[in-house]
Amino acid sequence: MKSLRDVVSMVLGVIALIAATAATAGTAEVATKIKASPVGRVIGGWTVKETLVQGVYSLQHPSGQYEPYFTDEAVTMLKTNQGWQRLESGGLQPPMSDAEKQKVQAALFQWLKLDAAMPFRYGTGARKVVLISAFDCPSCRALERDMESRAKSLNATIYLFPMALNYRDKRAMDAATALWCRPDAASAWRSVMKGSASPTQGTTGNCGLRSAEYTRSLAAMLGSYGVPAFLFEDGRVVRGASALASELPALGVVSSAH
Repeated sequence: MKSLRDVVSMVLGVIALIAATAATAGTAEVATKIKASPVGRVIGGWTVKETLVQGVYSLQHPSGQYEPYFTDEAVTMLKTNQGWQRLESGGLQPPMSDAEKQKVQAALFQWLKLDAAMPFRYGTGARKVVLISAFDCPSCRALERDMESRAKSLNATIYLFPMALNYRDKRAMDAATALWCRPDAASAWRSVMKGSASPTQGTTGNCGLRSAEYTRSLAAMLGSYGVPAFLFEDGRVVRGASALASELPALGVVSSAH
């Protein structure tokens, strides 16, 4: 499997190919590379954190007042509020085109840490789709009800990453994390989304990547906090319950169960 840098190198000609088995850099190493880069004077003091995507790191302003940036482990690209941009010796290049951005997002999908997600399997689970959803989002609940009603005609594995609709509300985000941390996370999530249970407040200790803050970071990496949102293997991102419902054929729908 090729890394994010390998994939982007092939499709965009951004950086030289590297060995697919190269070890992922640590946050300290990435921070050092950022300080030495052409943008080091601007963001060299930002905090570097791991993300749900192997080889991709978030850069957060110490004050926490600004949206995060993202970079690959070699610091050859930067995701800013302008979109994905190449980082070359002369500085940041113009934002990538939509087609280039989709190829980057396809690479992000390839290296997404899916083992941290709540998996929901339909049929043989042949297609892989990432769903970013929020427990307190009416549109998210409507979408998941629609998917359940069509369960027999779906043929996909949905990898769900949860958060809260109001991602700035710590209590709500903690509730999403608490759901995710449960041993029965998938069934507990379904109960909450059906309205037959309420999420509990607080968390259950350190659950590693199973934190709503990591989902928030993933949403920012993909360009918006809007939920619900699908990320497809080809790098397409689709948001909104109505738009997602129209994408159900891509999940293997062969007939309506309604």
